[in-house]
Amino acid sequence: TSQVLENTPILTRPDYPDPFSSTPISHIHTQTNPLHIIKQHDDLWLRMKDEAISDVTNEPILKNYYFSLILSHNVIETALAAHLSIKLGTLSLSSDTLYDLFVSVLKDDQDIVAAVKHDLWAVKERDPACVSYVQCFLNFKGFLAVQAHRIAHKLWSQDRKILAVIIQNRVSEVFALDIHPGARIGYGILFDHATGLVIGETAFGFPLFQTIFSFLFMLLVIKMLNRSRTNRSPLNLPPGPRKLPLIGNIIDVHFRIILWGTWQRNMDR
Repeated sequence: TSQVLENTPILTRPDYPDPFSSTPISHIHTQTNPLHIIKQHDDLWLRMKDEAISDVTNEPILKNYYFSLILSHNVIETALAAHLSIKLGTLSLSSDTLYDLFVSVLKDDQDIVAAVKHDLWAVKERDPACVSYVQCFLNFKGFLAVQAHRIAHKLWSQDRKILAVIIQNRVSEVFALDIHPGARIGYGILFDHATGLVIGETAFGFPLFQTIFSFLFMLLVIKMLNRSRTNRSPLNLPPGPRKLPLIGNIIDVHFRIILWGTWQRNMDR
């Protein structure tokens, strides 16, 4: 815990006389190269299956549960598709239908699969409550919601917007957080409790390692607002007002934090 706190960046916002005045977000720098931390682990799924076998050994009653969701799958794509389809399926939109859809998206876009593995690492590495990769995969609703969003975003980008919005709605109903399918987020995401989290379409994540830690704790509401009307942007985004602040690389946002206006990371502390 102390190491996490030591590495936590300090977020500051200038004390402007006008509460709705702000300056553009500063250019984000990172002192750690994420690629030195994360490698593409081809054996991650094998490790998760070993963790599942260990869990079944300790709790034999979970044998069928782990077999259907973990041990019967050769790759993480089909396991994730099965798990999400069971969670999000309805009487009118069956789990089988969703499974076929999710598998096709995941197998067609290996960038999503890579993001899933990075997210697993982020949760296991940064959340002290996470005891194993397989526990995160099966039980952490913040993680599952992000992966469902990745699929919905892919559909949205393919102009299959109606289907993407339906998935968004089911994620909101099942996991109690709402991420617009048009929102773009990066790799290495950690939404801890996540209950009540809302991310709009205009949210932009950096390509790698945007880590959001404990947006919500004990149902505390987190607000992410930006009243800036500046046309300047470090990401070369379209000019005009942005509804949400930009969140940089390897950023931990802890519970009870409210981001209001354009903020920057204080590199002097």
